Amino acid sequence: MKNKFYLVTLFFLLLIIGCTDNTTGPEDPPPNVKKGLLIVNEGLFAQNNSSLTFFSLDEYKLYPDVYKSSNNNNSLGDTANDLYSYDGKAYITVDLSNKIEVVDINTFKSEGFIDLGSNSGPREVIIMNKNEGYVTSGGRDAVIKFNPESKTQLIEIKVGSRPEGIEFYQDRIFAANSGFGSDSTVSVIRNDQKVEDIVLWSNPRIILKDNDFIYVVCSGNYFDAEGTGAVFKINPLTYDVINEIKITGNPGEAVLSGDGYMYIVNNEGIIKLDLNTFKLIPNYIIEGTRVNPSMGIIYSISYDFFERRIIAGNPKDFMQNGEVVIFEENGTEVTRFDTGINPGTVSIIDQIITD
Repeated sequence: MKNKFYLVTLFFLLLIIGCTDNTTGPEDPPPNVKKGLLIVNEGLFAQNNSSLTFFSLDEYKLYPDVYKSSNNNNSLGDTANDLYSYDGKAYITVDLSNKIEVVDINTFKSEGFIDLGSNSGPREVIIMNKNEGYVTSGGRDAVIKFNPESKTQLIEIKVGSRPEGIEFYQDRIFAANSGFGSDSTVSVIRNDQKVEDIVLWSNPRIILKDNDFIYVVCSGNYFDAEGTGAVFKINPLTYDVINEIKITGNPGEAVLSGDGYMYIVNNEGIIKLDLNTFKLIPNYIIEGTRVNPSMGIIYSISYDFFERRIIAGNPKDFMQNGEVVIFEENGTEVTRFDTGINPGTVSIIDQIITD
């Protein structure tokens, strides 16, 4: 579900600069599709080649670049990284383009964008209602409030260093301050003011909500040999830590299954956490090399609640088109299909009906 580009640049920046767009050519958008996967492909740094891939779960058919084909061959922008679906629209953060692109989920046509200004570096986004949305700003160490209907920026709320993940519970907003590994806090915003910093573990990046709890995944120090990170279960009203578990291998991307489990990506692959006992499921893992044979890196994870399947993004070598791999919960591979470059977010879309 999110952009990891700042990590990848440590190894690939010199290779990425100057590379050409390798995305698949545009194709007509899918007609009368009810259910599918919408993939946000980041593209290459400073190459303005982010894209959207759609995979129909009704037809089991791939539509490779639906944004370009629906918008006069225009690019989505530079380094897109998150998608939030609300009221028939996809709100897509585009980091280096400093904007939130608004796309009609039925037609994949652009409905304009929210200009967040220079050096905003939008990371993750949530929508509360038609008048209130919030996005983490990695460039400004802030959470920016905006109006989704008017597409205007409202206020900027200072939080910790390099916020990434964001979630809400009732009237509270939670922002994970990664600091590229130097921060360890989650900021709580209420009435558009920061009211608390919850101190957790190094590099909090992912925030998930399930029932009456907030879960935070901290990736830890990337230069630590063990790569020790952690997952925390938090009461969103009192900010108390209810439970925690340390996990090695720099745990990063994560998704909830809706039935008491969390699937987490670490350096080995995909592991499974029981949210009731707060213990890892013994011997459960989908190895990274099963998704990405050449590098063993899994770039994103999502969960298909319709079929109860795990969905993993494969960046391959971060230079060419990637792919998405679908697994049964027991780890059996179902299928895989091509995407654009660096598939960073996979969103489950239901009831898409186009003319």
